Amino acid sequence: MGMEGTIRWRYKLLENELPEGEKPYLNSIIEGAIPINVGQDIEVNQMNDGYGYILLLAVDSSGRTKGYAEIEITPDIVKEHAPILNVELIEGDNVDTVKVKLANSNDVPEGTSKYKIMLTTAPYITPAKDDILNGGVDYIMEEDIKVSLNQYLTIFALGEENKIKAFKTFKISEHEEKIKRGKAEIISPEVILEGSINIGGEKIKIKLSNGGLLG
Repeated sequence: MGMEGTIRWRYKLLENELPEGEKPYLNSIIEGAIPINVGQDIEVNQMNDGYGYILLLAVDSSGRTKGYAEIEITPDIVKEHAPILNVELIEGDNVDTVKVKLANSNDVPEGTSKYKIMLTTAPYITPAKDDILNGGVDYIMEEDIKVSLNQYLTIFALGEENKIKAFKTFKISEHEEKIKRGKAEIISPEVILEGSINIGGEKIKIKLSNGGLLG
């Protein structure tokens, strides 16, 4: 289409194609249209049995329509989010540790050849399926992982070339009961008067068994 002047791009997500009487016309301004640059990702949502349509608009500096196209969003052109891995946290064997366990040993994402974990101080951004994971530490299911309450633990199911097949993130502070704790034990039964504690007070000796402190 022949369009003069500086052209900008905008888009609007639609559930269905526009009826003939509602299609854009020359110099019309479409409410709710979002500016976009060439090559920029557009986040779409699944609706009914598909993803709907994109109304792509070529506009001038005032937002007036100079051309448009309605594009059906088919599943084969959508980069999907990686699915959530069916795993759970369980208590570790050592102090300040947890383990990751498959909730169902048969529920392994297709193409998975290994697992990796990553500990961060912020939630891991939802990856796309088959995105390549950079970083992380190799993990074998039900091995101890040392954690702190301020961390997020993300586990990835990976295929060839570290392509993400599924993932799950745990906010450690929401699973505090799963962290292996130390416990106090009385090791000295003798009672010692200790006036500096309180008048008539007592002092006993204790120790921490497998003692540890969360960061």
